[in-house]
Amino acid sequence: MLDRASVHKSKKVKEYLADNRDVKLIWLPKGSPYLNMIEQCWKISKCALLVSEYYAMFAIMNKAVLEYFRVTKFKLDVANYIFRNPAKMFANF
Repeated sequence: MLDRASVHKSKKVKEYLADNRDVKLIWLPKGSPYLNMIEQCWKISKCALLVSEYYAMFAIMNKAVLEYFRVTKFKLDVANYIFRNPAKMFANF
């Protein structure tokens, strides 16, 4: 399952798909960040790192971000997340 990011439509991806015809892509609908789990991770991270925090220097913020992603384990229920609104998700098929 892919969102509409340009990297997912790159020349390398197209070449790979041409060589691997058994791979089936399912495109997420446009404008549906609620279906993309990474968006939920970004939202959680943004709240944890930026709300009520001040970083005097970029290097300090960078260190905090690196440490956060090194130790944080996101506990998302994948099945529940993906299928919480299946009618909307698969409306474009």
